[in-house]
Amino acid sequence: EEIRETQEQLEARANKLAAKAMKAKLKRKTKLYEQLMAKAAALRKQASRAPKSKPKEAVEVLSQFDLSGKKIEMGIASEEKEKGQWASGPPKKRQKRPDSKIEDGKRIGFFDKDKEEVSLKTLVEQERLGTSNNYNKNWANHILKKGAKFQDMDTDEQFDMADVSMQAYESAANKKKGKDRDEMLRKQAISMNRRMKRILESCWYCIDSPKFLKHLVVCMGVKCYLTLPARQVVRDGHCLIVPREHIIATTQADEDVQEEIKYFRKFLVKMFAKQKQGCVFMETVISLEKQRHTVVECIPLPRDTFLDAP
Repeated sequence: EEIRETQEQLEARANKLAAKAMKAKLKRKTKLYEQLMAKAAALRKQASRAPKSKPKEAVEVLSQFDLSGKKIEMGIASEEKEKGQWASGPPKKRQKRPDSKIEDGKRIGFFDKDKEEVSLKTLVEQERLGTSNNYNKNWANHILKKGAKFQDMDTDEQFDMADVSMQAYESAANKKKGKDRDEMLRKQAISMNRRMKRILESCWYCIDSPKFLKHLVVCMGVKCYLTLPARQVVRDGHCLIVPREHIIATTQADEDVQEEIKYFRKFLVKMFAKQKQGCVFMETVISLEKQRHTVVECIPLPRDTFLDAP
């Protein structure tokens, strides 16, 4: 049985013949050049009628942390789920279980995780990575969903509702269980990673970004670098101290990054002091949601103007 070549394979062959033809032309082999170009034209004509190859499945590795350094929770199916536990039949009617958070008539907790013994080290790690449950944020989202219904309640009714409906403090992912929770977390992780990829690829200050403005870099450090502004310059000597890592504010930077920023600031102050100028350093963080790469701006001012600067 004859194996038909795809459109991409025929075009690749035609391009190779065209490259050989150009070499023949440079060597003044006119006859060979015309033969190769005729074959390349025939292959391109054949390629226009050939079927296209099927697109290959793309496998993408998801990052476990977002741009703020917080851990992204991803649903991972267990072996029982993969074996088809969820397709074993129609779901049975769920029976009401006794509240495990009440013992001897006294409430010992509000959530399932309240009974777990967690060390101080684990709590600090969860807070650092952002894996702990943000009850205030979840409650605020619950209020937004209620909308006008919550607004019409007086203060006592709002507190009564909070006491009765403690599940409102739980996130949507924690309310779901099993396969539904895993699927929801997996979709959130994929969406987050796609957004992170778009932000990093369009960033002007990330070194690995295709839009990185390399020609403006003045000095490259270990954790930071000094560069010139890409847009409007306030005055001569205006420069930027930029962390090499994509962070949205210096408050999120590690200690070694903050130390190197201080190092750059120290020598900029010395340099402009020799020119009888003072330095004003400022950092502007406008929108945390857009995850913009933070920069520390250095603006030199004349001595008399610098003394009046904030």
